[in-house]
Amino acid sequence: MKASEAVMLSINQARKNQADLVETGLVASRQAANRKVREGRWSVDDLITVAKWTGGKVLYQTPDGEQYELK
Repeated sequence: MKASEAVMLSINQARKNQADLVETGLVASRQAANRKVREGRWSVDDLITVAKWTGGKVLYQTPDGEQYELK
């Protein structure tokens, strides 16, 4: 799954919309939110911010199956 797909899934499950990304401080306008989702430019910090905002979390899984939450 691409990062933007995961972000949109999280936003939809939280009953928000992508224009509401302005609330997170990641973007300054609704247009910028739409562009960010469309272009798929997400840093790990961006993904963590979106996850916290939607009530989710970002995990890193090692080859042996251990998982670590990124904060």
